[in-house]
Amino acid sequence: MAALAQLDTEQELPTCGTAWTALTHHQKHVLLHDRVLAAAPDDVLTQVGLLCRTVLEKYESVATDKNSPVLKAFILVLLSPAKSVRTAGIEEVKALLAREDRAILARNLVQKLNEVLEEGRIFTVKEKTPPEDKVDVTGKMILDCVQALCSFKGYKVEDAERLALEALPSTHNPLVEAMNNNSWMKLVAYLGLDAGRLVNRYLTQLKQLYITDFTSTETARLVVATLVRCGPAGAGGAAA
Repeated sequence: MAALAQLDTEQELPTCGTAWTALTHHQKHVLLHDRVLAAAPDDVLTQVGLLCRTVLEKYESVATDKNSPVLKAFILVLLSPAKSVRTAGIEEVKALLAREDRAILARNLVQKLNEVLEEGRIFTVKEKTPPEDKVDVTGKMILDCVQALCSFKGYKVEDAERLALEALPSTHNPLVEAMNNNSWMKLVAYLGLDAGRLVNRYLTQLKQLYITDFTSTETARLVVATLVRCGPAGAGGAAA
């Protein structure tokens, strides 16, 4: 399927009903179903990463669909227990997002990462995985994924700001927080932004999301703690 997508210079694949449905349909995406991916060998998962990049690169209808199974499949590849799969996937996603007009896609992928982490249903290690690759999902793996999705520095300022805000939950996952309780602040600085100004600028939305509509989870509590310590104005607003 990856080869078909790469060779589809006329972008005719969406007209191939059964194949396109199996790849992109919200309920009938049999090619990228979680169970299929969980059982796939590492070399197949590497090809899935290539397929996801190609489809998101070539078909705007998929790239702009926040609920596309292609987004979730890409995230699962980036969080694979196999280091070789993760490494290849990270290179694919960095290349995919390294354009100014891919900011919305980057945000959609980060949002999907947040959802996957919230669900807590990530690949289990396969029996035939080499011993050196047998690891559970760790804070470093999650942080590597976030950093890859936010690696491009050439987005417009507003796009970079919205991307940084979208990354709040994933950078405050308890596994990430346990290894680095300053990862979001570092990400914001990497994107050329000031955390205090960023929080102040979007304070109304942040208060609505993390105070008014607060859901008591460890991630949400960690996010609020970071918002409070971002600066005097941010602290006063978040604590109100």
